[in-house]
Parts: sequence; structure tokens; C-alpha cells
Amino acid sequence: MLLRAYKEEKKDIYIATVKKDSEEKKKALRSLIKEYSWRTFHRVYAVKKDKKKVEDCFELYQDAEILIGDEGGTTSDEIEMFFKRFSEDKHNPNKYKKPVSVRIIGYWKKVKEARYGQYVMQNFSLEEDWEKAREDGQWLAKIKPFGNEQHLGLNFAFGDEKNQQKREHKVRIYEAADRCIFMAQVADAKTTKKLSQEQLVKFTWERNANIDIVEFMLDDNENLVGRAVHPIKGLDEKEFLYCAYTLAVEADRLEYLIEQSDEH
Repeated sequence: MLLRAYKEEKKDIYIATVKKDSEEKKKALRSLIKEYSWRTFHRVYAVKKDKKKVEDCFELYQDAEILIGDEGGTTSDEIEMFFKRFSEDKHNPNKYKKPVSVRIIGYWKKVKEARYGQYVMQNFSLEEDWEKAREDGQWLAKIKPFGNEQHLGLNFAFGDEKNQQKREHKVRIYEAADRCIFMAQVADAKTTKKLSQEQLVKFTWERNANIDIVEFMLDDNENLVGRAVHPIKGLDEKEFLYCAYTLAVEADRLEYLIEQSDEH
């Protein structure tokens, strides 16, 4: 089950339509995305308010999500950390560290010890949803762990023997402020700088309004990245894999939409 909370604080953002786009305005928008999304733990999403001749208006909302109702239950500490995502000051993601939590390392090692793990989504409510996911090759993922001095990671390979178009996506795993941070790159700065203001909003804040767990944004280097956040305390193995899997799927889909490549 997914628990979601909203903060009643809305900001109006006006962006130029494609015909009135300019490098100066795109630069300003990129800065706003980094300020409102990259440096905060809560999610930010946008809803188009109305349409004007020169500019489109979007309302920005803040929300946060957490997985609850697993076998281990949800602790009061998890709930407290959940609501803190709204109140905490901006943080510096460049200071994310390689996990030292025994819990995170333990889940990662379980995948490593299995060499190539398999993760199957089994939460589809309708038979046609299951069949569609299978056709897309994202109902089954082979997982290969990796890591270096900066982070741990899981590489998800989607598809099966019947699916000839296989894709992969890497999820990096960090620890910060007693949270497990999942990160995945979608597009590099060279690609994002070619996007219009309209596309930047569409692929970040607008997209965030239609997905769960994951938030898309620009990082300090202006790469387009996805992130999922979960408190370490109370995080169980299923939640760990679900967050990583969901991020990998959503990031890979967006990567395909933007440039059809399979680089990340």
C-alpha cells in the first residue's frame, strides 16, 4: 500500500510556449527545477492551470510517499521521517554517501549472492495489465548488483526469451539523513539543454503528477535524473527491491521517450 501526503503550498510557474522560448528563460527554468526538486526530499509535481497566448501557467505542488502495510508493519519512526520530508531544509545531494546501513547492505548482498536475481511484479489487478506488462518486457527483471567507492547499485535487465527488444537500466543506491536514496540517470546535460521549456516541464514536474514513488528532476550538472526516497528504519527487502525496480522502469521508459537510446 502507498501512503501519500500533500503540503498545501502552491507556486505558480509561467513558462513560454515553444515559439517564445529563449535560452535565458530555459536557464531560469532549469534553476527552478534544481531549487525546488533536486535539493528537497519531498516530491514536486505540476498541473497546468490555464493557457495564455504567450505563456502557460503551471501550479506546483509538494507531496511525499511511503510504502506501508508490509509484513513488518509501519513504525512511528517511519511515519515521522515521512512527514519530515516537508519540513527539513534543503539538502545537498552531492553529499550523498555510499550506504553504511547494515539493512541496505544486507539486501544488496542478497542479490549479489544470488548472482543474477529475478524480480517479478505480481501486483497487477487485471489480467490484461499483466499481459501488457509481459509484452512490454517489464514484468520480469534480471538484477545484477554493482558498486564502487561512491555508491552501491542494481542493474535491471528487462525482457525475457520471447521479447527480442531487451533494455537495461542502472539504479545507484546512496544513504543520506537516515534515508535510502535510489538514483537513476535518464538523459545527460547535452540532451536536456536541447529541450524546450515545455519539454522540460513535461518530462519532470508534469510527469511526476502521473507516477508514484519516483520524482524526475535536473541535478546540479543538469542531467535529467529520477529519484526515490525511503526511510532506512523499517525498510524491508520487498520495499527495497520495489523502490529500485519502480525507479528503473520509470527512468527507462522516460529515456526511451526522449531519445530511444539505452545508455543508462
